[in-house]
Amino acid sequence: MRIHVDIMWILYLLLLVKICETRKSRNKQRVKVQRSKDIDTQLDSMSIQELIKKICLPPQFNRLVYRYQNNSYIFIGFDDVEKDTVYSMTWKINKFNQEALVGINRNRFTVHPAAEIRKQIKYSHLLAAGNKNIQDKFQENISMCGQSKITSKACIIQSFSMLARKMKEVTIGEKCQT
Repeated sequence: MRIHVDIMWILYLLLLVKICETRKSRNKQRVKVQRSKDIDTQLDSMSIQELIKKICLPPQFNRLVYRYQNNSYIFIGFDDVEKDTVYSMTWKINKFNQEALVGINRNRFTVHPAAEIRKQIKYSHLLAAGNKNIQDKFQENISMCGQSKITSKACIIQSFSMLARKMKEVTIGEKCQT
């Protein structure tokens, strides 16, 4: 009987040790997540113009992809970092029918100087890195959506999401890996 109690006691102690290790690990993860959230909140308030020198693009990707939406407009932009040019499309949301969009630039890209757009774009609007092929494919998909004067929000989302898996993550850092 005594051996049984000793074994139970050892198992109980092992269980307590494991619980402590788990709590310690969980607390470390919470601290990491909290630090990450703090950094993200700082970055979200900064404009792309302030961060452009710290952004690292993956190889063969030379465009930053932006998306911004409020109650009245949807903006999608492809920022060609090498040429300092932003290719953008903007749609106005119909007040009476939230699903109906009117293409301000007739579902074609308009070209803007990058400095002008980057001042207005926040880090939270930056989605990923893209390239010319992704930009061209997006325009092709959008032109199919916009056969009529009114483009649907679902068509734009679908066109964009089909290409999203081909885009790459953008990192922020002092030294970019080449």
